[in-house]
Amino acid sequence: MFSAYDLKIDSDFFDDTFCTLKNYKNYKKIGENHLSSQLAPFKDKIQKFVLSDTMNGSEIQKKCFPEVDADIFISHSHNDKDLANSLAGWLYEEFGLKVFIDSNVWEYSNNLLNKINDKYSNKQINQNGEFLYDYRSCNYASQHVNIMLSTALQKMIDKVECIILLNTDNSISVFDNHKKTINQTYSPWIYSEILSTQIIRKKPLFYYREYRNDEIRAAFESSSENYFAFQITYDVSLEHLVKLNGSDLQTWLKEYYCGLDKYDDYPLDALYSIKNPKDLEKAKKISICTNEKQKERLQIIKSAIDGDSNAQKKFYEICCEANNLTCADCQGRRCQFKIINGGKII
Repeated sequence: MFSAYDLKIDSDFFDDTFCTLKNYKNYKKIGENHLSSQLAPFKDKIQKFVLSDTMNGSEIQKKCFPEVDADIFISHSHNDKDLANSLAGWLYEEFGLKVFIDSNVWEYSNNLLNKINDKYSNKQINQNGEFLYDYRSCNYASQHVNIMLSTALQKMIDKVECIILLNTDNSISVFDNHKKTINQTYSPWIYSEILSTQIIRKKPLFYYREYRNDEIRAAFESSSENYFAFQITYDVSLEHLVKLNGSDLQTWLKEYYCGLDKYDDYPLDALYSIKNPKDLEKAKKISICTNEKQKERLQIIKSAIDGDSNAQKKFYEICCEANNLTCADCQGRRCQFKIINGGKII
């Protein structure tokens, strides 16, 4: 994850979008088609695992909750699914950005949980024709599936470049306790996702970029449905999220269309030029590699961010080399971090 945004829009935004003849319904359909294509190859794999008496949770996690290829993760209330699909369609149609929506995984996990309960939770039919399940078996299955779901969502948040919270009255409730404004959510999943954006590592923008050096130099030179009788709320902080609204999205789209030569490879850069300009400039400067040695070093840094211990050790050596010292000279004191491998400091 590079950056996270707190977006406030409604369906009217899509009917007034700059430089397009499409509307809310058009974008909703585009979004649905785009999103359904992501998980289609994995849906048939659920039955394979349920048929086994002993299910391998790690394999289910890997096969049934895949890390799909996406640029943006949208967090939203289930009551805003149509709005989220329209936003996904707008991002995909106007910028070519691939989107992941958490509700796809919610529904996927419910499908898996239903199949597990049908087989293992003593499914019966009462006199009214309603299904009954064993309470403890259902709880046991739910615990495992929810852990798989939570893990899958956290992995996606870590993987994608950009997170967008679709902030509506359905997802975030605002309360005033006379001293300060408190944001709360009734959704445990939105709470978990917002919290994840606070604690998951923030990757530098150059991690996601491979700019063409000639273009960079030229630029610088020229330049709620109720299921229960009770509800639980969670206090959430949105202070770390960059604020976005419909006007910001219009400005982003205009910037993108007016600078296609600059933003064609990375459409999100048009947004960052407005909301994260310093990070964007830094990423471009770092990505200017004039020789093979610099390219190799940049790749080492990216691998170190991914947790590769060998790359981290090489990065440690690069830090010393950059200061004309050997690791023996400074004994690692110049490096402001420690690399732990197997409990030992390398």
